[in-house]
Amino acid sequence: MLSFKHEKGKFNYRTVGVATHNERVLIHRAEADDFWALPGGRVEFGESASDALVREFNEEISVVIRIKRLLWVMENFFEYNGLNYHEIAFYFLIDIPDNSEVLMNNEFMGNEEEIKLIFQWYPISKLKEIKLYPTFLKSGLINIPEFTQYIVHRD
Repeated sequence: MLSFKHEKGKFNYRTVGVATHNERVLIHRAEADDFWALPGGRVEFGESASDALVREFNEEISVVIRIKRLLWVMENFFEYNGLNYHEIAFYFLIDIPDNSEVLMNNEFMGNEEEIKLIFQWYPISKLKEIKLYPTFLKSGLINIPEFTQYIVHRD
């Protein structure tokens, strides 16, 4: 995976899926974390961001998604577990198949190696009420852009 430590912190190359259904968005968190994020994962060497996103959804929740389009390219700067992060992330609007069980359950579990993941469909109109990172998403998901945007964000 394209993630490495640096003397000043850690670098991540991440891909992210924006899945919406019935005015809700799919969010997730690691069982040990107290905040939510959009599902996705790290891109592996030689893999495109879109291919990595399809792989991550299949590995974590056994769903084959369809990429609709690229929404945001984001440089995200934040601190996590005492490390400063510099993350490059591609946010894709995605479709989950209509016959998927994932659409039937408001909350369900997923797995990433040995980490238990909690997935939840959350009302977009209530995102300001939860701890969601990057915080840009609280407004960005209300106004999904028609064209790809480049964003630099610091939390």
